[in-house]
Amino acid sequence: SVDDSPPPRCRIPREYRLSKQPTSPAYLASFHGGGKVISNLAQALTGIATTNQVNYAKHRTDHSVLFETHYPLHGAIKIQDDDNFRGTILLLRNPIDSILSSFNAFYARQYHYLIDIRAPAEDWIRYRDSAQFA
Repeated sequence: SVDDSPPPRCRIPREYRLSKQPTSPAYLASFHGGGKVISNLAQALTGIATTNQVNYAKHRTDHSVLFETHYPLHGAIKIQDDDNFRGTILLLRNPIDSILSSFNAFYARQYHYLIDIRAPAEDWIRYRDSAQFA
């Protein structure tokens, strides 16, 4: 006999919280603009919040499922000697996309934005065409 009942529904929580119990987070090493999808997927699959460099000061990594870092980029957080570390996800991107993402991150830091933003096209073109970029 064939089971004709509908498959169970996958419930994705709308809000993620840090685990009440200590966890062994995986580390996500990514370039700017690439880690959000992996972080969102890890949260949706586990129901446990992720942490990154922006919210690191507020939360501890040992209660999250994943910690995203942009190390060795200047100012990035390097985690050393973490005995709870479970594994690493290394996200590789197309260099063309990474160059623009890097410029957007540089622009955000230069103008003291707390989050990465898309720099104005004219600033990107000026930077791209400058001797500094070549």
